Amino acid sequence: MKRPFSNIAKFYTWSCLSGINLLYPIQAVYLLSKGFSATELALFASMTAICSTLLELPTGYVADRFSRKVSVALAFLCAAIAYVELAFVQTIFGLFFVSLFLGLNNALKSGAAEALLFDELKQLKQESDYLQITVRGNMFAQISAAGASVTGPVLFAVSATLPFLVNAAVNVLLVFIVLMFKETAPPDSSAHKLNLFDGIRTVFRVKPILITCIDMLLLVFVNIFYQVLYFPKINQLGVPVQYLGVLGTVAVHCTLGMLVVLPRMVFKKDWTNLLVYTLTTVAIFLIFGFTTQLVVAIVFGSLFDLAWTARKHIVGALTNTYFASENRALSLSSMSFLSSAVAALLVPVAMYLLTLNFLFSCIPAALIVVLLILYGRVRNLKGEHEAA
Repeated sequence: MKRPFSNIAKFYTWSCLSGINLLYPIQAVYLLSKGFSATELALFASMTAICSTLLELPTGYVADRFSRKVSVALAFLCAAIAYVELAFVQTIFGLFFVSLFLGLNNALKSGAAEALLFDELKQLKQESDYLQITVRGNMFAQISAAGASVTGPVLFAVSATLPFLVNAAVNVLLVFIVLMFKETAPPDSSAHKLNLFDGIRTVFRVKPILITCIDMLLLVFVNIFYQVLYFPKINQLGVPVQYLGVLGTVAVHCTLGMLVVLPRMVFKKDWTNLLVYTLTTVAIFLIFGFTTQLVVAIVFGSLFDLAWTARKHIVGALTNTYFASENRALSLSSMSFLSSAVAALLVPVAMYLLTLNFLFSCIPAALIVVLLILYGRVRNLKGEHEAA
């Protein structure tokens, strides 16, 4: 039992360190202060998503074919390079360079990190513990994030570039921690037979593709909220920059409380989980976007974080059950590829329309409702997973 404890302990360690994101409260404010516009920030988010999307399939293939832990380690190295460049960026072309490395970071981790842990638990016949362990890892990350939310603005007041450089150093440390992980490799015969498009084929079953379509629309809201909307709006409504970290800390503590009870908040049917947590996320985003009251914006901004975090864990545990071990990273990357591809194209258009009138946000919200209804009508399809 020494090996599994060691691997899970390492997973908790990297979860804790990965939560140290000093930039969360100040990145958008920092870039706006350097003269970048909200539209340029939306373009930056879109370019990051495009880079991530274009690299999803090849990086997922490399993770399954060669090494998932090396894929995750390279992801953290790319993040370190991106943060150093972001500290000194001056032009939109510099942001595009940052987008490339952030996209690599997302693509290299996508699927590989989840598959690395899930297959470790599968070997131990403890797949049912996946949600509990990922939630616990996220709790460690949230605790780190709480301290980082306060520390980030303080370091920013000392030197605008300091939080970026500290973030880079933390990611370099993560490279070495991940490389210490003892990987559970698929059989050699499976690895050699793996095809780059196997993941796409596994996704194009009814339930996985419906979840993918829902995700691609929901990601438009998520990208706009985190990259452009939340902290700048709170700042404009009257909260000074130096206090944004306090709000981040409060949100983190709320998330910690939610994560403690999250394993008991799972419904028996997969459709109920998807419906409740997706619609809750959408509704909170709409309320936050429409409000002009500071208190309401703070409350629903924090609630959005809770809803999106809960959905990622619960729906993530659901989608893992659709795929086999030998191509799990590639299949998960393929789902992310398809959802991110459309989201990347829609974010700049959506941001432009929302600056004209926030009522345009009701269009993707309505489409999400239609897709959820279609998912709910899928019953007893051959080869499809059904919730107990």
